[in-house]
Amino acid sequence: MLFLTVLCDPLTEVKTLPGEQIVFQMISSFAVDHDGSIFFLDPRYCSLIICDPAGRLKRRVPLTLSYPKDIQIVRDRLYILDSRHEQVSVFTKDGSHDSTLELEHRLNHPSALFYDGSRLLISDYGNSRIIERSLFSESAIELEDFSAPHSLWADSTKIVCADWRRNRIHVFDRKNTQIPFTFGRTGLDGEGFFHIDGLVCAGGFIFVSDWGNNQLKIFTEQGKLVYATSRKSLNLRNPSVLRYEYPYLYLLDSNNLMIRVLEVDFSELERLRQ
Repeated sequence: MLFLTVLCDPLTEVKTLPGEQIVFQMISSFAVDHDGSIFFLDPRYCSLIICDPAGRLKRRVPLTLSYPKDIQIVRDRLYILDSRHEQVSVFTKDGSHDSTLELEHRLNHPSALFYDGSRLLISDYGNSRIIERSLFSESAIELEDFSAPHSLWADSTKIVCADWRRNRIHVFDRKNTQIPFTFGRTGLDGEGFFHIDGLVCAGGFIFVSDWGNNQLKIFTEQGKLVYATSRKSLNLRNPSVLRYEYPYLYLLDSNNLMIRVLEVDFSELERLRQ
């Protein structure tokens, strides 16, 4: 494992994961447990790679899936999205298959999962909607102006979702999902995006992976850009999935086949917000 101390204004890179002894063909997604353990998905080998918090390999588990696309930790289980079979499979944390979710809504090219502590959300990309599933019910959030839902994040009051095709971010109030707050556009400049491939909210800010522009961008919840990385600060190559597990922000640097682990200086972000 390589330890770094690269100062990036409000971001400090502290390490990269996994360890150098682990060989990947591709990383489609990952999840971070409360103890720092990391679960990687390698769709080329169709496998689950389990690492300890230091990035050392604990286990590599073959998966009987077609294309493991995304992963979330739901209580004591791993929920893995198989985008080709268009289903969500449930595994134990040691990689044993448990079950497959029986969904009321048929998925069409699903692209992402998020668990907010009580509900599982699925980006139903091909149907331009979000499926929301709780323990006792299931519903669909559909909008005419919602083209290609992809990365998403949610809490008890709001849902934040990226529109991959239109390069916009929608923020939905859970009490009125029909009138979202929207920001972003296609572009190569500061507030423009070229395919949003990851997002997460923390500390009152929205962190966004701008895949095509090779940048991590940070916005206020009102859509104001406060910070964007550069090649001098973080030389990213197609940044993708984002996770936040206090005190670290985890960023998938997909073409470099690594996770960049960052400390966030929220006081500096508050200063930049002004």
